Amino acid sequence: MSPRYYSGHGAPLDATDLVGRGGEGAVYGLSDARLVVKIYNSPVDPRKAEKLRWMADNCSDQLLKTSAWILDTAHDRLG
Repeated sequence: MSPRYYSGHGAPLDATDLVGRGGEGAVYGLSDARLVVKIYNSPVDPRKAEKLRWMADNCSDQLLKTSAWILDTAHDRLG
């Protein structure tokens, strides 16, 4: 069974294959092959969590044309 995560808006994110692993965590594919989810090895500190939320909230079409950019946060449980 693949890992289950949830978006910051509560939508289920079903992780597929492991894409890569690094010092901070692991990246998994999602059922939408255009997207991946990064799962951190340890809970992120509040400052980093706020930065990630800010990045997701400030995504734009222009950013998506030129970079890999965070669309939403991911969580291991609802709430």
